[in-house]
Amino acid sequence: DAESQRLSNYDVELLNAQGSVVWSVHRDRYPISSEVFSVGGIAGRTVRVRLHDANVPLSLAEVEVYASAGA
Repeated sequence: DAESQRLSNYDVELLNAQGSVVWSVHRDRYPISSEVFSVGGIAGRTVRVRLHDANVPLSLAEVEVYASAGA
């Protein structure tokens, strides 16, 4: 369906203050309900969700980012 096409074949990237990717993960499929990523204590400033298909609009209802305790 159209919703699954809007969030498939995408990367979630964590960028540092200089804009360099310090962690990333690729997903080929639409998440079932939600997805949680643990970056193993890597610090970053920006989270970017990037689609590989430029002809499909990115559609996200909500993105939540949390720091681990002590960070």
